[in-house]
Amino acid sequence: MSMDAFAKFKKLIFTTSLTIQFGLSTTVLSILLTGCAHEQKASTTKPSQESVGWPLVPAQNNSQNNTPAPASAAATATSATTPEPEPESVPIPMSPQKKTIAQKPAPIKIPRPNHPTEPFASETPLIFDIPVAYNARVAYWIEYFQTSGRGWFTKWLERSTRYLPTLQKTLKRHGLPQDLAYMAMIESGFSATANSSANAVGPWQFIRETGKRYGLSINWWLDERRDFQKSSDAAAKYMKKMYGMFHNWYLVAAGYNTGENRIKRLMIKHETKSFWKMAKTDGALMDETKDYVPKLIAAMLIAKSPQMYGFRNINYNTPFSFEHFRVPGGTRLAHLADALGVTVKHMEELNPELVRSYVPTHVEGHTIRIPKGSYQLVSRYIRRTFVSER
Repeated sequence: MSMDAFAKFKKLIFTTSLTIQFGLSTTVLSILLTGCAHEQKASTTKPSQESVGWPLVPAQNNSQNNTPAPASAAATATSATTPEPEPESVPIPMSPQKKTIAQKPAPIKIPRPNHPTEPFASETPLIFDIPVAYNARVAYWIEYFQTSGRGWFTKWLERSTRYLPTLQKTLKRHGLPQDLAYMAMIESGFSATANSSANAVGPWQFIRETGKRYGLSINWWLDERRDFQKSSDAAAKYMKKMYGMFHNWYLVAAGYNTGENRIKRLMIKHETKSFWKMAKTDGALMDETKDYVPKLIAAMLIAKSPQMYGFRNINYNTPFSFEHFRVPGGTRLAHLADALGVTVKHMEELNPELVRSYVPTHVEGHTIRIPKGSYQLVSRYIRRTFVSER
């Protein structure tokens, strides 16, 4: 019996068996078998979404020209032979939409670079809990951080181990994606004392009005915008409110940069909820806001796998170890540091909200951070310095 005849015989037996077991007509079975054959044929000619190789390998620097592309030349960052895909058509697959604000983190396996001389950081899949897309502007910012901005980004990575855990825990407590913590990375480089030309202050770069609106105290001796815990709580409340308005994390990030009211007006005017469409619309967003989301994605990709992008031997900061103590008005960090045998800089880093490094005498008391394990020493200092005087 030939192979063709044998195949026809098997199909006849299979059809007869289904007809007997399920009572299906020959016509219905013919349609089903034809559909299966068509699906099988289609799967061999068109790759599925899961088989797409996501282009997240590090951008390679040109040895003859390390200057990044100009900010306006988005198209030059893509290959001349391969057209740039529509940004939202190539997102890294996420987990199914949940009813909670924060999606369940989705494991993403970043492909190994095709360069044997470049060691790969880890085989562990990376986890993202906000959408991650790759396009020309993301590629531009990856290359920028690898070249012209390398010194800055290295400092950001060094600080990340000290502050990122606090930010992520705070966001999680508010029910928000923890990857939003990387917004503080591109806002301030995790610097408590960062101050912009627009007088935005602290790791989350709050202006005075917005900071006060979300519960931060700001006066001549105290600026809670500089406190990592308190400013993170305020940022989480702000972003949670914006998500209730936009239901889109890219628009939340854009709104954080340019203001939620502007994004709301653009959504109505251009009848879109897509950040990428807004970014492509002339005159809709400022250049800084157009690049805010690509910059965030690039920073997040590098920070989660720095060695893969050429950042090695990073001198990561030691995480702070502290406890809280309520001190009376008149307490000076310099005097307290001497009593504890630590540097003034260390006490100021623990308490960046104290603008003048002391609690004024007209204040009854204020809770500060002290080195972990120094509670008894601080108590003794307070009794000796203040209680005996009063």
